[in-house]
Amino acid sequence: ATLQTVEGINNAYIHSFPSGHTTTAFAMFGLLALLWAGNKTAAWVCFALAVITALSRVYLAQHFIEDVFAGTVLGLFCATLLYFWVEVKTPALLAKPALNNPLLKLKK
Repeated sequence: ATLQTVEGINNAYIHSFPSGHTTTAFAMFGLLALLWAGNKTAAWVCFALAVITALSRVYLAQHFIEDVFAGTVLGLFCATLLYFWVEVKTPALLAKPALNNPLLKLKK
């Protein structure tokens, strides 16, 4: 079996695991889709852009399927974790009265 290549693209002989491009695409577009959950069109566009990024990494022979799959899982995990932190934890932390007291008292 020979590797099909794209003319003008240099093949990467050392593949990174997971795919950094795919991880970044799914983290960024996944977080945007979660934040824009009310707008289904925007969420689907974000998802489509992430999938196109992942497929392009395999098409250009820069990564294996396993690299892209691991990047997808890692990116979605990071997006979900950040969304949870921004939407759930941060408002709860800001509502605590302890934040009204400064850490350093500069005036007596």
